[in-house]
Order: sequence, then structure tokens, then C-alpha cells
Amino acid sequence: MSSPRPVAPRRPAAAKRKYPAIIVGPLPVDKINGALGTELEPGVVSVSPACHRHIAEDHPDDYPHIIAAIADIVTGPLYVGQDPKHADNFYVVRRLPEEAPNPYGLVAIGFERNKEGGYSVKSAYTINQVTVDKRRAARRLHRIL
Repeated sequence: MSSPRPVAPRRPAAAKRKYPAIIVGPLPVDKINGALGTELEPGVVSVSPACHRHIAEDHPDDYPHIIAAIADIVTGPLYVGQDPKHADNFYVVRRLPEEAPNPYGLVAIGFERNKEGGYSVKSAYTINQVTVDKRRAARRLHRIL
């Protein structure tokens, strides 16, 4: 009879990194309402810990560039738009510094106000010039003047 195989000790599961909430800044509702024909009320935009994790883990190449520029993208967008597949959200777009993987940063924001009375970021990532051009041609992305 053979002796039982030694069992390797289990390693503890790696602790998931904690991602803090981020207060981004005020949403430029007058500009967005003018471009989209919406009636958004003034409010502050924030990133929840869960959304922060999503951006970091689902868009790792974009993450450092997006997080560094997210306040500028949200408070001073160059473009605003809405995807018909995501009627509950709109997005703001702004050019990023040259070292980013793509030249533009996109931040998707929910239309519904959060419990604090502001607006919540749903996702954020970089997009290329071709995507900007296609969305502008399809009238889903509008330049903010």
C-alpha cells in the first residue's frame, strides 16, 4: 500500500486591489444640453470604486492616460454624443496627450442622477481618429462650441 501524496498548501487568494471613488468635477450641462437637446440639471460627475476597477482592469493600456485626463475630458469636452445602443448613457470626448494609445479619451456617463444628485461615469477608454470621424459622420458625436 502506498502512502498518500503530500498535499501542497493552498496559497491565499491574491487580494483584489482597492480602487477608490473619484470626484471628477462639474458636468458642463449647458454645452451638453445644447449639443444633444437634453435637459440635464447641474451636477458633479463621479467614478464609483466598481467603475474605477472596470476602467483599470478592462482597459489596462488606456487606464493611466484616462485617469490622468478624466477631469479635463468631463469638464471640458471637445465632443459629446450618444450611442443608440446605450440610450441610458451619453459620452464626452476630448483629445489626449500624444503618449496615449489613441488620440482621444471617451468617458461614458449615465443620464440618471445618482443618490448624491450627480452623475456617474459608466466607463472610460481611448478611441482613435477613425472612430471619431465615423461617429461624427453618423451624427452620433457632436462638436461642442
